[in-house]
Amino acid sequence: MTFPVGRFLTTWEIDPAGLLAVAVAGLAYERGRRAIRRRAGPGRVVQASGVACYTAGLGCVVLALCSPLGALDDTLLSAHMGQHLLLGLVAPLLVVVGRPATVIAWGLRPTERHALTDAWRRSPLGRVRRGSAGVMIAAVAFHVGAWWVWHLPPAFDLALRNDLVHVGEHATLFASGLVLWWVVVGIRWRDRTGMAVLALFAAEVGTGMLAALMVLADHPLYTVSPELVTWAVHPMADQQLGGVIMWVPGGFVYLGAVTVLVARWLARGPAPATPPAAPPPPPPPLRSEADRGTTATPARR
Repeated sequence: MTFPVGRFLTTWEIDPAGLLAVAVAGLAYERGRRAIRRRAGPGRVVQASGVACYTAGLGCVVLALCSPLGALDDTLLSAHMGQHLLLGLVAPLLVVVGRPATVIAWGLRPTERHALTDAWRRSPLGRVRRGSAGVMIAAVAFHVGAWWVWHLPPAFDLALRNDLVHVGEHATLFASGLVLWWVVVGIRWRDRTGMAVLALFAAEVGTGMLAALMVLADHPLYTVSPELVTWAVHPMADQQLGGVIMWVPGGFVYLGAVTVLVARWLARGPAPATPPAAPPPPPPPLRSEADRGTTATPARR
């Protein structure tokens, strides 16, 4: 199979709704960043690297929706899988690293910020401890489950036929990525790094099994677009390429995150040993009458 790369790169499409959502998210973040710079000083709350990651995350969303990946997502399964990789894995990771909730909150009025903070703390999500095992299991289950549900043939084909369902598919994949990375990247406890690594390993295995099913299947799993004939691409080759895109680059994203977590854990060094409690002081030794220097009381006359 010879993939028509030149034709692919010249096929573009603009998604106005996606661009509007990205613009709103970018403006809200920039407003918060300026408020932080004005009231707390440069480099406080969020560093320049975090701002760059958030910007790159929004750029990944634009690339997924307003590029050949978005224009051909209903024709080429490989393009559709590349789009899902950006929306469901890469973009959420970069966005979470930029700490958007904290930064955007700084751009709100004090009354709005306090009301939002109180509402968040009272909400179920605000009460969870991100480093707990139950929350990590739930985040991995949501992430892997979203990938599997939306890539089952009936749901996948329905999303291609219905624009509203297609938007819901993208929103669910993006949300599942946000939840996973919010739980894993936000770890601040030394004894939770191993749990975060296991969570990422489970997520990689879960999504990798789906990719392997697409690669190793002996027949097309999804409805083949009639326009695929004009691309001179065999449906099985297109499906296998989509599975490889999901399997290999996606695996490297998980592996890269694991590498960063382990490197951070090693850089902190071992936990400081707690000094043993001092033993209680021994009781005073017994002394004889002579040692005490006692004298007989003279008799009164």
